[in-house]
Amino acid sequence: IACGESMEGKIPVPEYADNCTELVTDIYCVVVGHPDADCYTFEYPEGEETEIYFYAVDECGNESVKTYVTVYVEPCLYCSLTQGGYGNAGGKYCDMTTTELLNGLLYANGGLTVGYGNRTFTIPADGAQCVLNILPGGGPSQALPVGEWGCDNLGNLTHPNTGRLRNNLLAQTIVLQLNIFWSEGFSDLTFSNRTFYTSSSSECPDGEYPEPVGEWKAYTFPLSVWNKLTAETGQLKLSDLLELANKALGGENVGVSLSDITDAVDLMNNAFHECVFVRFTMPDDAEVVEVRSAPEFDKGVSVTITPNPFRQHTQVRVAAEKDMHVVVEVYNMQGARVAVLFDGMMNAKDIQYLDYNAMRHDSRQVLMVVVRTPFGTQTQRMLLAR
Repeated sequence: IACGESMEGKIPVPEYADNCTELVTDIYCVVVGHPDADCYTFEYPEGEETEIYFYAVDECGNESVKTYVTVYVEPCLYCSLTQGGYGNAGGKYCDMTTTELLNGLLYANGGLTVGYGNRTFTIPADGAQCVLNILPGGGPSQALPVGEWGCDNLGNLTHPNTGRLRNNLLAQTIVLQLNIFWSEGFSDLTFSNRTFYTSSSSECPDGEYPEPVGEWKAYTFPLSVWNKLTAETGQLKLSDLLELANKALGGENVGVSLSDITDAVDLMNNAFHECVFVRFTMPDDAEVVEVRSAPEFDKGVSVTITPNPFRQHTQVRVAAEKDMHVVVEVYNMQGARVAVLFDGMMNAKDIQYLDYNAMRHDSRQVLMVVVRTPFGTQTQRMLLAR
């Protein structure tokens, strides 16, 4: 049975006949080790063989011999990268460098195009270096401006200092399309539950199928996106999420906020980072050690402000957990930006100590430190007290 495939019609049912009746119709199925389970609704563990057996009872009360069937469900394994992965020229995944992986994905698919209608962004088949240049991206999620944009026509879509995309929805959608190129069947992945679970793979899929290792982690789709995409069928298909993101980039009114769409796409890119197995329900004996939902998803950095409150000077400490583009800004409560403390690349484990010096005319007020990364935005308050 393929991963995620319905059991309906997949299990062969033997036919029975004897001298009491021409055809026996009272046929029973038992899952070995689970005598109370229904063979057709039982959640067969992925990557394992499970024995079931059939037997029949005729009108005279005689039981037949048992007929055994082995059910094997293929594990659900998909490989993907995040923005930081595709933007890391020195990365290596499944015995391939990032450049080799990008070349393979783009050449095999003739490049990629995201967006919709008269608002698109295209990366050509030979655009591996372009991807390395523009990812990871960041900034607010928004529709593309009208036009046919791409590696040779970036316009104002990238930051003038870093060359990285400054539209997080655009960056995340490009990454999701690359991930769909990478993993066969990924676009058809269908979710019947809003929360799903992933576990790292023991190795990349090569030769014998690998096994899950380590803990299982739970991920939950943003409610607005889930409701939008499950309204008709009750299920969320990954290709439908990609279509929703493309229409949003194309300026269509899709009925869901761009930030929620970005969160959902971000969730998928992060949940399947590198090679992982996915399950849609958890076995009773499995421990879920980390639960993440898109709105509260790890933003990739930790932020500390000391002292807070402060009179004249304070320091904002930003520590990166992974390679990414980081923007640190200060806003007043009227929404006006009063300072840009940092705008550039940070490597994993890097720490930036950023000084903020209040203007002399500033009076006692609450300020907001806004930190933007490809993985989302977080804010912290700081109080100017004088």
